[in-house]
Amino acid sequence: MEFKIVEVLDLNKAINELADMKLNTILAYKIARIRKKLQEEVTTIEENRTQLIMPYIKKDENNEPIIDNGIYEVIEETRKELTDKLNEFFGTEIKVELPTLQLKELESIELTPKQIEALMKIIEE
Repeated sequence: MEFKIVEVLDLNKAINELADMKLNTILAYKIARIRKKLQEEVTTIEENRTQLIMPYIKKDENNEPIIDNGIYEVIEETRKELTDKLNEFFGTEIKVELPTLQLKELESIELTPKQIEALMKIIEE
């Protein structure tokens, strides 16, 4: 399946929310399989994102990134270029093979429209 990186991150969030719910065994198993595959993808995405942003981040005297309240400090004059690069990055299509879910399997649980939207690419009607 083809996903934009942002779709993978949204799907990962929705799957993690489902992973905290009590589900029937078959659905729980499928969610666990999807979650495991997504975690591998998200790790790679985060590594690539970190690599992408490093040239735009302020560094201290030891060349370590400066982090304030858990957020990297951006070199102000590079902010627009970084934003453009990140928008392009999050819009990049990647191939991820995931198990699918049957819409009928999800009828016994309550989901928000936002969760359904994130799950749509892996739902079969």
